[in-house]
Amino acid sequence: MALILIFDEDVQSLGTLQEILQKQGYEVATADSIQSALTSADSLHPDLIIYSYISEQADGLSTIKSLKNHPHLASAFYLLLTQPQLLDSQFSLVETQIDDWVFYPIDVDELNRRVSRGLKHSKTSSEKVNSSSPQVQQILDELEFAQKRLIYSEKFSTLGQMISGITHEINNPVSVVKGNVSHVSEYAQDLMDLLELYGEEYPEPSPAIEERIEEIDLEFLLEDLPQVIESMKNGAERIRQLVESLRNIYRVDDSEEKAVDIHQVLDDIVLILQAKLKGKKGRAINLVKDYGKLPEVKCYPGQLNQVFMNLLNNAIDALEDKRLETSEDEPTIWIKTEVVSPENSNTSTVEQVLIRIKDNGTGIPEDVQTHIFEPFFTTKPLESGTGFGLNICHQIVVETHQGQLECVSQPGEGTELIVSLPLT
Repeated sequence: MALILIFDEDVQSLGTLQEILQKQGYEVATADSIQSALTSADSLHPDLIIYSYISEQADGLSTIKSLKNHPHLASAFYLLLTQPQLLDSQFSLVETQIDDWVFYPIDVDELNRRVSRGLKHSKTSSEKVNSSSPQVQQILDELEFAQKRLIYSEKFSTLGQMISGITHEINNPVSVVKGNVSHVSEYAQDLMDLLELYGEEYPEPSPAIEERIEEIDLEFLLEDLPQVIESMKNGAERIRQLVESLRNIYRVDDSEEKAVDIHQVLDDIVLILQAKLKGKKGRAINLVKDYGKLPEVKCYPGQLNQVFMNLLNNAIDALEDKRLETSEDEPTIWIKTEVVSPENSNTSTVEQVLIRIKDNGTGIPEDVQTHIFEPFFTTKPLESGTGFGLNICHQIVVETHQGQLECVSQPGEGTELIVSLPLT
């Protein structure tokens, strides 16, 4: 029988999760501290570990690493129970340490599905043949990569479904705010006009009114109120734009081939990445757009969104060190698009759309460039690089869209990734 270990510092939540899984016939052990989890591991050898990580005060990454360092816990399947906003802030760090996740509030059916799938994965991993044959090992490596790529794709699909629901829920109250703030502006203007009229008709207010005018600083109030309302309108519009961009990027029906505006796709992704472009420390990254005149491109929008999101994220990461420099050379990303005819192309006999994403970071050494599209290869730290982001980008561009993905880089001069998509 499969054994599941639940680690949750909330005793009440621990009991609830244990009851849910025991009803499914699983053998369940619990731990409410890292020490008790490690102690239990010596005798239990769990197949799957559920870690409840819902507090910003907890150091989730260190906890997971501590568990995985134990020899009897290293090969277990790790299922994370967490909050969407908490995972979002820690995603790049935690993703490489876990196998799957479920969001609070817990959906019992969804939890059972994820647990069942995780146990199947754990069983498959434990039954792998330990062979020294290079051919067998190559097959196992390819299977492992295919499995990770499927998990990656499924996570992106799940994320799309989750965001679709969230954006729908956000859109409703934002529409109410945006629709009413214009009325508030009109009403406020009417009231201010009325006050002005009162001042003209009754220029000598009573002492009580004079005292109240001074108390609320009426002159400042009348000057600031329109600005406050305008700020509210701008804020509501900003939220609407972000929601629309999220819906465009992660829409669940984007698995079908359709004609899209590449510039709109890029603009949506840039809007979502604004916070990363500004950064938490150092200088903001300067973004330069040089858009040519493009026709709509027939493609799989959901997959191309993944490509451009990945390439822009990589460009931002490549400029982290430059943010902290004080030189006049500002950290910059250039996005250039153009249509190239067959006469001007050395690699294609049809018209192509070229999307160039270039940064002025440290560049990529020549010996590394030959490997960047290989699976499992990454130059990022272990906790932040998966090793198959660019490989998936290459697969989407080359295999799915019959295009090309090329890297041009010189150490010290930055990196340019060029996506070529055929128009026919």
